[in-house]
Amino acid sequence: MSIAYRNEPYKEEVINGEHIIDMSSPTVNHNFIISKLTAVFDEYFKFKTCKMFHENLDVFINDENIVQPDWFVVCDPNKIKSNGIYGAPDFVIEVLSPSTAKYDMISKKNLYEKSGVREYWVINQYEKLIHVHELIDGVLVLKNVYSGDEKIAPISFPDFEVYVNEIYRNCIFLE
Repeated sequence: MSIAYRNEPYKEEVINGEHIIDMSSPTVNHNFIISKLTAVFDEYFKFKTCKMFHENLDVFINDENIVQPDWFVVCDPNKIKSNGIYGAPDFVIEVLSPSTAKYDMISKKNLYEKSGVREYWVINQYEKLIHVHELIDGVLVLKNVYSGDEKIAPISFPDFEVYVNEIYRNCIFLE
């Protein structure tokens, strides 16, 4: 049975056929950030063809690559199946954790780039920064790094804006 056809929830990612099992549990702030992203984008996507998803949902890029992005948007309804997403999302956000930072910044970024993800945000929950990458000529290029009271608008959805500080609201910055 191909890994792309599993029907049970499983906390594992596969990149280039290599199983990445050491998926740490999210921090409290990681959870707050994902919840805030979902809340601020909810109204925007309410009547759109594009749909947003978050954490613990399999994205079957192909038979060799299965990931579970922290938060993402899919605009092609044909990719949405009952057990996950089949094909690359259009917009992906990963929230960095110490155990996954290198993985998110290199392996997953390379996979997203090769699979055609149009926009990739990396949220550094410790430095309160958002790195925005855009797919240009097949390469995810860093377009900007946002912080503080700056407004940020997805390249894919320029008619939507949110303040960076709003994404971090309710976070508890403990050591």
